[in-house]
Amino acid sequence: MTDMHKTIDDFKNLKATEGGLSSPTRYAVTILPPVSKNKKGQVSPDKGIMGVDGVIREPEVGERGGMSDMKQFYPENITLPSRSVATITDTHYGPVRQYPYRKQYNSEIVMTLTSSENQFERAYFEWWMDMLIDKNNRINVSAINNLTDNMFIYILSRSDQATAKFSIDGAYPSSIIPANYGYGMINEYARFQVTFRYRDYKFETL
Repeated sequence: MTDMHKTIDDFKNLKATEGGLSSPTRYAVTILPPVSKNKKGQVSPDKGIMGVDGVIREPEVGERGGMSDMKQFYPENITLPSRSVATITDTHYGPVRQYPYRKQYNSEIVMTLTSSENQFERAYFEWWMDMLIDKNNRINVSAINNLTDNMFIYILSRSDQATAKFSIDGAYPSSIIPANYGYGMINEYARFQVTFRYRDYKFETL
């Protein structure tokens, strides 16, 4: 019989050989939304210029368009994607058994994001949702089908090195959750939540 690790030091030494414990506060998110104009003629935030009125416009001659940092998001909280397998029940011969037959990715990714004063983050996702479905509830099929590997969630070490990556395929914002504002929230800052649906994902260690 092998010896069991019985002390805290044994546990720490074991985890040290595996690279240490992962911290849930070390992560980064990259999102690549559609980059063309939607049916309203609105310009993608990563190609356009955000004005003080919160409207995204096309850059003028000599003006640098895009806000590259907006591809990199820093959500306060994020739920990682999950997966399961659908099963079919076999009731023939002997005990009942469950056989897997299909992959399932039926969960949502939820992000809690902070809001800047010009509400750029909110405008970013409002624009994206308008691109998918217009005001007449017409679906922009090409905008949905072209979403491939467009979200990446990186798990970071304490030295900010990426140790693992979730590559999310077909991610799109499905809901902007109601946010609370109030006169009593003097010492707080504004935040909002966005939920994403996706087709599937790939997990890999780096």
